[in-house]
Amino acid sequence: MPSINHIQKQIASKEIEEFLETLPDVAAPFLSDIEYFMKELEELPVEEFLDDKQIIEYVSQDPNKEVLSNSKPELEIIGIKKATQGLKIFITFFTQQDGNSGFYYEDLKIFNKCLKLMNVKLFESKKQTSISSFFTITD
Repeated sequence: MPSINHIQKQIASKEIEEFLETLPDVAAPFLSDIEYFMKELEELPVEEFLDDKQIIEYVSQDPNKEVLSNSKPELEIIGIKKATQGLKIFITFFTQQDGNSGFYYEDLKIFNKCLKLMNVKLFESKKQTSISSFFTITD
């Protein structure tokens, strides 16, 4: 069953098409622009309802310009191998610091325990497969 918003869009586009048919030939050069903006509005992903000002800003913006989102940025998923390498680099940095820098040996023990856990997880994540699995075609 189509949503109410989808039905409203269909009704609005029919009304616009009927209106465009009644325009004189003077408006013909603008029809392609109007159809382009209608297509853009149909493809506009809507997470919240936009007011008229926001719609005008969206339609009038440069299509090559990067769109900034107000939503929270998604966190990058970091693989176990990359995380382990980062922890190794941090432990190396940690051990290179002198005693007056605020780094404590007790904290280094905790990081080394985390590194051991990460190495176990890294080993468990490795899956052995036969070479024939690379040559079989799967759908």
